[in-house]
Amino acid sequence: MSSPRTSKCTTTPFYWSDGTTLFTGNLVVGLVVPLELQPRGQDPVDWPSLAYGGQTLLEKLPILTRIPIVDGVARQTEKVFYNADIDPPNSRYVAWLYDRNMVQLTEPTINDTFAVSADSFTPIVGTPVIPSLGTTLPTVD
Repeated sequence: MSSPRTSKCTTTPFYWSDGTTLFTGNLVVGLVVPLELQPRGQDPVDWPSLAYGGQTLLEKLPILTRIPIVDGVARQTEKVFYNADIDPPNSRYVAWLYDRNMVQLTEPTINDTFAVSADSFTPIVGTPVIPSLGTTLPTVD
């Protein structure tokens, strides 16, 4: 069995909505599983698990991968698998941006799915809205 191919997120900078402030937070990449057909006209259901192809024993793939982003650049040590190497076929990826506190900042739709087929990938992800000035003043104890 050959090793499954992996891909890292492109180093293209991520910005806040002002277009100049580099984003620091997390990119969460999720696998969208294919549908499993059911007998006798029942509605299809999500495939129970995904694995990389060519395995003798089943080793399930994680559905979510968190990739830290620091000063706009995604860390290059976290990787995802090429979709062509995932069993069963027809999986796709989707991505969210979260801040450092793991507060979700972007919301993908099924139209934002993407396939990974090269050494690096560019996720389809929205632009996080830069926070506004708070109104709570600090207190002195």
